[in-house]
Amino acid sequence: MTTENATQLTEFETADQPTSIDELTVGSPTAVLDAFDDVETFTTAVTINGHETSYLVGRTVQGDRNTHHVYHDPDDAENNGYAGILGIQQFNDPAVVGFVPAGDDLDDETVAETVTSISIRERDEFAELDAVMDHLKTELTGKNWVETGRADTDWGEWNDAVLSLMRFYDEYDDPSFTITHQFMKGATMHAIARYPADAAKLLSSASMRLDRLEDSEDSNRYEISPFSLERLLLDYATANVDASPTDTNE
Repeated sequence: MTTENATQLTEFETADQPTSIDELTVGSPTAVLDAFDDVETFTTAVTINGHETSYLVGRTVQGDRNTHHVYHDPDDAENNGYAGILGIQQFNDPAVVGFVPAGDDLDDETVAETVTSISIRERDEFAELDAVMDHLKTELTGKNWVETGRADTDWGEWNDAVLSLMRFYDEYDDPSFTITHQFMKGATMHAIARYPADAAKLLSSASMRLDRLEDSEDSNRYEISPFSLERLLLDYATANVDASPTDTNE
């Protein structure tokens, strides 16, 4: 199917249907509106409307602190990367929590849906990554981040840290999540090996890096997520990190 035909099919499928949260005309139950207060960036996962999969809550959409990017769980072998946006319009009539699923690419329009049921849970993985961040940095750079919270590292050590993680990723037999060299550069690399960063800062930096990537045959932003990096780092920590005080020299 050509790009033009695919676009025409998408337009036909979404004709006269809401494609944004603002366009939804059916409101959400009060319990859903109230529960949305518990949706937090990076630390929570949500299940909505009886969907078989839960979505991991990413950073807010630029210019709209009430709407979040959401992602598939990196351990979900059936789905990968970006899942769509989830947001609340409290001052609409009726007030609504809405979900707009991701299409096949950034320009695809999809049909938005009113959220009529929602379950929110705290993510253990976030707390686990937060607890081991300085130990990970120490292992990856060979400098002691644990005692001071910041080590003096140079470009070679940043690059070596990323290469160590990429070599580790290459050892997966059949990874359910995607990591690319381009994604691991820039803000991602700096959060891993250059600057102090807790889990929130790391995932925020990875999200910024995703914004700067260009889609190509080898790197599709829809297949990558900040939570892919979280999964990689937790697996690396399990295999390589002793989360106790270290005698590594500065």
